[in-house]
Amino acid sequence: MSVKKTVLTLLLTGCMSLTAPLVHAAPDWYACSIAQIGTAPDGRFYIQLTDTIIDGNGDFQNSWWLLPVDREKEMLAIAMTAFVTNVRLSVNLDPLVQHSDVNGIFLLK
Repeated sequence: MSVKKTVLTLLLTGCMSLTAPLVHAAPDWYACSIAQIGTAPDGRFYIQLTDTIIDGNGDFQNSWWLLPVDREKEMLAIAMTAFVTNVRLSVNLDPLVQHSDVNGIFLLK
């Protein structure tokens, strides 16, 4: 009887793992360079970033994200400062969900 339970448990576990939904990576901090900043016809501010970790070949290249409406002006000021001074940013975002909001942004020295 215990062999039956073990086999049944293994089969059910295997079936459950095959039907489990794919899970997105949680947002994380990335060292990024800025290629472009601007507004779209909808009035939202977009920022085009490249993950520059170690050798410049990070998780994403020239990908677009939105600046959140409630902190748009503050993040835009930081992004524009980095763009004009050619300084990298530390940006908190989900690399698997382009065109989503940036969660946080810092200048890197």
